[in-house]
Amino acid sequence: MHDTTKQIRTLAGATLLLLTLYIFATVLLEAKLPALFQEYLRQEAESDLDKADIFLLVVGIPVALLHIISFVGLMTIKPWAKNLFMLSTISICALTPFFGPYVDHGIAFFLEMLSTLCTGVLITLLYFTHSKFNKRISPESL
Repeated sequence: MHDTTKQIRTLAGATLLLLTLYIFATVLLEAKLPALFQEYLRQEAESDLDKADIFLLVVGIPVALLHIISFVGLMTIKPWAKNLFMLSTISICALTPFFGPYVDHGIAFFLEMLSTLCTGVLITLLYFTHSKFNKRISPESL
């Protein structure tokens, strides 16, 4: 059976790169948005934090750090990284609806969608293929 560890490492690095590019694109392309969207983003940035915002920061920052740690673990082939990656991905998905509306440039959105696609492929490889993260998969189970 083919070992997919190398593909997992490569895909983890690519996903982390795409997320980094997404963050830079969001910041750098904000000036290219229509004036009404820029004004909305300015109002959001200047508004006071409410209890929901504080909760999201208190929970969201540790989850984001765990997600980054899981990427490092995947790229350095640490066995704990598989479950941490899944847990942090599910946590991020669960928090997303509470962030409210957001505005992104099309290029930034494209990078975010690519990273989401890579995350799905990465989860599939981690849980359903033979690798150093998942040696329990037997050919008969596929």
